[in-house]
Order: sequence, then C-alpha cells, then structure tokens
Amino acid sequence: MRVSMSLVAAAAFTLVNAHGGVFNYTIDGVDYPGHYPWLPEAGQVSVQRRWWGDPIYNVSHPYLGCNRGYPLQTTPPMEHAPIKAGGLIEAFYTPPVCPKNWSRPEKPLFPEWNDPKPMVCLTPKSPWYHYWGPLMVYMADCHGPCDKFDSHRAKWFKIWESGYSSTGWPAGSISRAPITDRRTWEQNNLHSNPITVQVPQKLKSGHYLIRHEVFFSEGENGFPQLFPQCAQLHVTGQGNAVPGSDYLVEFPGAYKMTDPAFAILGDDNYSQRRSIYVSIPYQNLSSSALMNIENYTTPGPRVWSP
Repeated sequence: MRVSMSLVAAAAFTLVNAHGGVFNYTIDGVDYPGHYPWLPEAGQVSVQRRWWGDPIYNVSHPYLGCNRGYPLQTTPPMEHAPIKAGGLIEAFYTPPVCPKNWSRPEKPLFPEWNDPKPMVCLTPKSPWYHYWGPLMVYMADCHGPCDKFDSHRAKWFKIWESGYSSTGWPAGSISRAPITDRRTWEQNNLHSNPITVQVPQKLKSGHYLIRHEVFFSEGENGFPQLFPQCAQLHVTGQGNAVPGSDYLVEFPGAYKMTDPAFAILGDDNYSQRRSIYVSIPYQNLSSSALMNIENYTTPGPRVWSP
C-alpha cells in the first residue's frame, strides 16, 4: 500500500550527495509517519524513534543500534504499531517537501565517532543516490512496552536481508555482472520501491523494535556508511517461537572491520571505482580483478526463519 505524502511522509538529505532514511511505514496495511529529524522532538507523534539522516561511519558507534537524533531523543515514543505475526511492513525512503521551518545544526554531534558536519534537507527530486551494498532488517524483543526499553540493551535478530545478486534485481533481469554494477544491488531501487518484509509467522507475541539498515559500501577512506532506523511494534498471534542465542547480536558489536562484508570499500567518488580500499581476503588482487568479483558476504548474523 502506497503511503500519502504528508509533511513527515518521507525524506532524503545530503551534504555532497543524498543520504536519508526511512521516513514512513505501512504496517499491516496502516500508514504511519516517521519522526522527522529536522523538526523538534516535541509535538511529533510517531512509532519511529528519533534519528538523523547522516550516515554512521564507525561500526563501534554507540548509536549504531537505532541511530542518533540531533539533538538526541529525550524520551522514546509511546506509540506502537499493531501487527499480526506474518504481517507485512513497508518502509519508504522517498523524500517529501522540506518544511519552511526546518533547521540545520552547525556541528557534528559526535565528532569523536567520525560524525560528519550535519547535512541539509533536500526536495522530493532528490532520490536515494546510493546503491552499492546490502539491505537488512532486524527485530529485538523489548520485554515489555518499547517506550520503557533502552535500545542499547537490545538483542537483535535478523529477519531479512538483500545482498548481491549477480543477475540483478529483480533476479534474472540482467546477465551476470560483478558487485560494482549498481543493478546487482536492490539498494539501487530505494528511490522507487519500499523495503517490504514479513514479520516471522511463528514469532512469539510481544513488543518489538524493528530496525531497517542500509549498508552502503562506497564509504570514505575505507569506512562504510550505515543508515539504521528503528520503529516500535506490538506483535500478536498464536506463535511462540523465539530466536536462539546464536542468532542474537548487539549494536555496536555485530560488525567488525575484518568481516568479509568490509573487504571491499569504495573511495566515495560515486563513479566506477578508480581506487578501492581493500582488506582480507582481497588485498592481493589487481584493480581489474577487483572490478570483476562476483561474490559477497552480507554482514551480521544469518536470517532467523522459524
């Protein structure tokens, strides 16, 4: 179901090129506006936790779980979106018109964690520019209402991922292509299509956070760009399944720069890679060989599918 374009319907932002995130949801057929980061926290009603549109560059960033607002959120929202186990969630990245009273902070919030200078708000003509890297969706049990839950203590399990596909997205739409071809990543379609995922059908009822993450491999100086956003759910149903400890991770802590997913990172020139920062296991490959790699390991734990 396509959401309406209200003030807080969707957005993308930029410094040099567009960044952004999830700005609205359709959950079990009901539309929910996101929390607009360029307006004050007070007065906004949303199931989404406050966030900021700049990427997180550091895998040890203390706000890698649910992002950081600017300023930081003072109180989690009380709202939870009801959804039946097995129901669908759509997350939209399409930008809206910027409000006249939006404001841009002047300094990085956490310069010690490589936060950049805050970006500006863009128009609906600004698409999700990035494409090179996977999309992932996680959930975490709040063990009670999520507005009482500190996301820094969350144990996350992955319910969906979309990584490299050598035959493009949708699968089979192109002949075989290497990871440097934008058509091999579903992230390339975020400007036109939402991320659609299903809550596990056998999941135990309760209050959960859902975490959408865009992992953009063309970072800066060998670091990725990570874009997480979280929303609060109330899941109902007859299931009693919960993930085992081998599926659970924490943020920060789930990713390491030595993970295979970080082995190839672009130089942020937004073109065919003229130079590529490499680490294990690709550090001995030539530039031409790097441009023709046809395998990729998505970061984080394996998907939990009860």
